Amino acid sequence: MRIFAAGLALVLLASCQGETRVPDRLVSGDAYYSERSLQETIRVYKGFGGEGYGLHRLEYELRPNNELKVRYWLAPETDAVAEEGFDLSSHVADQFRRDLWRLRPESISENLIADWPTLPLNCKRGGPHDQGDIWVIFLPDADDIRGRVFELTRADSCDSLAAKQARLLIEEVIASLPNSKIAAEFHRAMSTSDHVGSWEDPKPIRSLSKRELGEGLQAN
Repeated sequence: MRIFAAGLALVLLASCQGETRVPDRLVSGDAYYSERSLQETIRVYKGFGGEGYGLHRLEYELRPNNELKVRYWLAPETDAVAEEGFDLSSHVADQFRRDLWRLRPESISENLIADWPTLPLNCKRGGPHDQGDIWVIFLPDADDIRGRVFELTRADSCDSLAAKQARLLIEEVIASLPNSKIAAEFHRAMSTSDHVGSWEDPKPIRSLSKRELGEGLQAN
Protein backbone atom coordinates (compact mmCIF):
# COMPACT_ATOMS: atom_id res chain seq x y z
CA MET A 1 0.00 0.00 0.00
CA ARG A 2 2.85 2.34 0.89
CA ILE A 3 4.60 1.61 -2.47
CA PHE A 4 1.38 2.27 -4.38
CA ALA A 5 0.90 5.58 -2.58
CA ALA A 6 4.44 6.65 -3.36
CA GLY A 7 3.97 5.80 -7.04
CA LEU A 8 0.68 7.70 -7.17
CA ALA A 9 2.36 10.72 -5.59
CA LEU A 10 5.02 10.74 -8.31
CA VAL A 11 2.37 10.61 -11.04
CA LEU A 12 0.42 13.45 -9.46
CA LEU A 13 3.60 15.52 -9.06
CA ALA A 14 4.49 15.02 -12.72
CA SER A 15 0.98 16.05 -13.76
CA CYS A 16 1.23 19.23 -11.70
CA GLN A 17 4.51 20.08 -13.45
CA GLY A 18 2.93 19.73 -16.91
CA GLU A 19 4.41 16.29 -17.58
CA THR A 20 2.68 13.22 -18.98
CA ARG A 21 3.80 9.65 -18.38
CA VAL A 22 5.00 7.83 -21.51
CA PRO A 23 2.76 4.79 -22.13
CA ASP A 24 3.78 1.31 -23.29
CA ARG A 25 7.49 1.64 -22.56
CA LEU A 26 9.78 -0.95 -24.20
CA VAL A 27 12.75 -0.31 -21.88
CA SER A 28 13.00 -0.35 -18.11
CA GLY A 29 12.11 2.70 -16.04
CA ASP A 30 9.57 5.47 -16.46
CA ALA A 31 9.68 8.59 -18.61
CA TYR A 32 7.54 11.73 -18.63
CA TYR A 33 6.87 14.05 -21.54
CA SER A 34 7.20 17.78 -21.12
CA GLU A 35 7.44 20.56 -23.67
CA ARG A 36 11.03 21.21 -22.65
CA SER A 37 12.19 17.60 -22.65
CA LEU A 38 10.70 16.97 -26.08
CA GLN A 39 13.06 19.59 -27.53
CA GLU A 40 15.98 17.19 -27.74
CA THR A 41 17.92 16.21 -30.83
CA ILE A 42 17.04 12.61 -31.70
CA ARG A 43 19.15 10.41 -33.96
CA VAL A 44 18.29 7.01 -35.38
CA TYR A 45 21.13 4.93 -36.83
CA LYS A 46 21.03 1.75 -38.88
CA GLY A 47 24.15 -0.16 -39.88
CA PHE A 48 25.23 -3.14 -41.97
CA GLY A 49 28.36 -4.70 -43.48
CA GLY A 50 31.54 -5.62 -41.71
CA GLU A 51 31.79 -6.32 -38.02
CA GLY A 52 30.43 -4.50 -35.01
CA TYR A 53 28.11 -1.58 -35.70
CA GLY A 54 28.52 -1.83 -39.47
CA LEU A 55 30.69 -0.34 -42.17
CA HIS A 56 27.73 1.42 -43.83
CA ARG A 57 25.48 3.58 -41.65
CA LEU A 58 22.26 5.48 -42.23
CA GLU A 59 21.32 8.34 -39.91
CA TYR A 60 18.07 10.22 -39.33
CA GLU A 61 18.51 13.33 -37.19
CA LEU A 62 15.56 15.40 -35.94
CA ARG A 63 16.44 18.81 -34.48
CA PRO A 64 14.25 20.84 -32.08
CA ASN A 65 13.24 23.14 -34.98
CA ASN A 66 11.66 20.11 -36.76
CA GLU A 67 14.45 19.97 -39.34
CA LEU A 68 15.23 16.41 -40.42
CA LYS A 69 18.62 15.39 -41.79
CA VAL A 70 19.17 12.05 -43.54
CA ARG A 71 22.83 11.08 -43.86
CA TYR A 72 24.88 8.19 -45.20
CA TRP A 73 28.12 7.45 -43.36
CA LEU A 74 31.01 5.19 -44.25
CA ALA A 75 32.96 4.04 -41.23
CA PRO A 76 35.42 5.07 -39.94
CA GLU A 77 35.07 8.46 -41.67
CA THR A 78 33.98 11.41 -39.51
CA ASP A 79 32.14 13.24 -42.32
CA ALA A 80 28.96 12.01 -43.97
CA VAL A 81 29.25 10.85 -47.58
CA ALA A 82 25.83 12.29 -48.49
CA GLU A 83 23.08 14.31 -46.81
CA GLU A 84 19.47 15.35 -47.45
CA GLY A 85 17.39 17.88 -45.52
CA PHE A 86 13.64 18.12 -44.91
CA ASP A 87 11.37 20.42 -42.91
CA LEU A 88 8.80 18.30 -41.07
CA SER A 89 5.36 19.49 -40.08
CA SER A 90 4.81 19.98 -36.35
CA HIS A 91 2.45 17.00 -36.31
CA VAL A 92 4.91 14.57 -37.93
CA ALA A 93 7.85 15.79 -35.84
CA ASP A 94 5.89 15.59 -32.59
CA GLN A 95 4.67 12.06 -33.36
CA PHE A 96 8.26 11.05 -34.22
CA ARG A 97 9.42 12.22 -30.80
CA ARG A 98 6.55 10.74 -28.81
CA ASP A 99 6.77 7.35 -30.50
CA LEU A 100 10.51 7.05 -29.97
CA TRP A 101 10.20 8.09 -26.32
CA ARG A 102 8.93 4.57 -25.70
CA LEU A 103 12.61 3.63 -26.21
CA ARG A 104 14.20 6.53 -24.29
CA PRO A 105 16.41 5.25 -21.45
CA GLU A 106 15.60 6.50 -17.97
CA SER A 107 19.18 7.46 -17.10
CA ILE A 108 21.55 9.70 -19.02
CA SER A 109 24.98 8.54 -20.11
CA GLU A 110 27.86 10.91 -19.42
CA ASN A 111 29.88 9.48 -22.32
CA LEU A 112 28.06 8.13 -25.38
CA ILE A 113 31.16 6.30 -26.61
CA ALA A 114 32.32 4.63 -23.40
CA ASP A 115 29.02 3.58 -21.80
CA TRP A 116 26.91 0.59 -22.84
CA PRO A 117 23.50 1.45 -24.40
CA THR A 118 20.13 0.42 -22.98
CA LEU A 119 18.59 -2.74 -24.49
CA PRO A 120 14.90 -3.68 -24.90
CA LEU A 121 13.09 -5.26 -21.98
CA ASN A 122 14.10 -8.87 -21.30
CA CYS A 123 17.22 -8.64 -23.47
CA LYS A 124 20.79 -9.20 -22.28
CA ARG A 125 24.07 -8.63 -24.07
CA GLY A 126 25.85 -11.87 -24.92
CA GLY A 127 29.29 -10.30 -24.77
CA PRO A 128 31.33 -7.31 -25.98
CA HIS A 129 30.88 -8.32 -29.63
CA ASP A 130 27.11 -8.81 -29.32
CA GLN A 131 26.08 -5.52 -30.92
CA GLY A 132 22.77 -4.42 -32.37
CA ASP A 133 21.93 -2.98 -35.78
CA ILE A 134 19.74 0.02 -34.85
CA TRP A 135 20.38 2.77 -32.28
CA VAL A 136 18.25 5.66 -31.07
CA ILE A 137 20.10 8.50 -29.33
CA PHE A 138 18.47 11.33 -27.36
CA LEU A 139 20.73 14.38 -26.97
CA PRO A 140 20.18 17.48 -24.84
CA ASP A 141 22.24 19.27 -27.48
CA ALA A 142 23.32 18.11 -30.93
CA ASP A 143 27.01 18.48 -30.04
CA ASP A 144 26.78 16.99 -26.55
CA ILE A 145 28.66 13.81 -25.63
CA ARG A 146 26.04 13.14 -22.96
CA GLY A 147 22.76 11.54 -23.87
CA ARG A 148 20.48 8.54 -23.69
CA VAL A 149 21.24 5.62 -26.01
CA PHE A 150 18.94 2.76 -26.94
CA GLU A 151 20.32 -0.20 -28.88
CA LEU A 152 18.06 -2.65 -30.71
CA THR A 153 19.51 -6.13 -30.51
CA ARG A 154 19.68 -8.32 -33.58
CA ALA A 155 16.93 -10.95 -33.74
CA ASP A 156 19.42 -13.81 -33.41
CA SER A 157 20.70 -12.27 -30.15
CA CYS A 158 17.40 -11.38 -28.47
CA ASP A 159 13.92 -11.88 -29.85
CA SER A 160 11.84 -10.81 -26.86
CA LEU A 161 8.40 -9.29 -27.32
CA ALA A 162 9.78 -5.84 -26.47
CA ALA A 163 12.57 -6.22 -29.04
CA LYS A 164 10.05 -7.22 -31.74
CA GLN A 165 7.79 -4.29 -30.86
CA ALA A 166 10.74 -1.89 -30.84
CA ARG A 167 11.80 -2.95 -34.33
CA LEU A 168 8.25 -2.56 -35.64
CA LEU A 169 7.93 0.83 -33.93
CA ILE A 170 11.15 2.15 -35.50
CA GLU A 171 10.10 0.89 -38.94
CA GLU A 172 6.75 2.67 -38.62
CA VAL A 173 8.38 5.90 -37.43
CA ILE A 174 10.79 5.90 -40.38
CA ALA A 175 7.95 5.08 -42.80
CA SER A 176 6.14 8.24 -41.65
CA LEU A 177 9.03 10.45 -42.84
CA PRO A 178 9.39 12.04 -46.31
CA ASN A 179 10.81 9.84 -49.06
CA SER A 180 14.60 9.94 -49.04
CA LYS A 181 16.81 8.91 -51.95
CA ILE A 182 19.67 8.26 -49.56
CA ALA A 183 17.55 5.94 -47.40
CA ALA A 184 16.14 4.16 -50.46
CA GLU A 185 19.60 3.48 -51.90
CA PHE A 186 20.94 2.42 -48.51
CA HIS A 187 18.16 -0.13 -48.00
CA ARG A 188 18.48 -1.38 -51.58
CA ALA A 189 22.19 -1.99 -51.06
CA MET A 190 21.54 -3.63 -47.69
CA SER A 191 18.95 -6.03 -49.13
CA THR A 192 20.93 -6.93 -52.28
CA SER A 193 24.47 -6.80 -50.87
CA ASP A 194 25.22 -4.33 -53.67
CA HIS A 195 28.12 -2.70 -51.91
CA VAL A 196 31.87 -2.92 -51.85
CA GLY A 197 34.65 -2.35 -49.40
CA SER A 198 35.81 -3.71 -46.08
CA TRP A 199 37.23 -2.33 -42.84
CA GLU A 200 40.68 -2.63 -44.41
CA ASP A 201 39.56 -0.90 -47.63
CA PRO A 202 36.31 1.02 -46.96
CA LYS A 203 34.40 2.13 -50.04
CA PRO A 204 30.93 3.78 -50.21
CA ILE A 205 27.79 2.32 -51.68
CA ARG A 206 28.20 2.97 -55.41
CA SER A 207 24.90 4.79 -55.92
CA LEU A 208 25.69 7.08 -52.99
CA SER A 209 29.19 8.00 -54.05
CA LYS A 210 29.90 11.56 -55.14
CA ARG A 211 29.98 10.54 -58.79
CA GLU A 212 26.56 8.90 -58.68
CA LEU A 213 24.61 11.34 -56.50
CA GLY A 214 21.66 12.97 -58.18
CA GLU A 215 20.55 16.58 -58.13
CA GLY A 216 19.31 17.78 -54.77
CA LEU A 217 21.67 15.70 -52.66
CA GLN A 218 24.65 17.17 -50.93
CA ALA A 219 27.93 15.33 -51.26
CA ASN A 220 30.62 16.09 -48.70
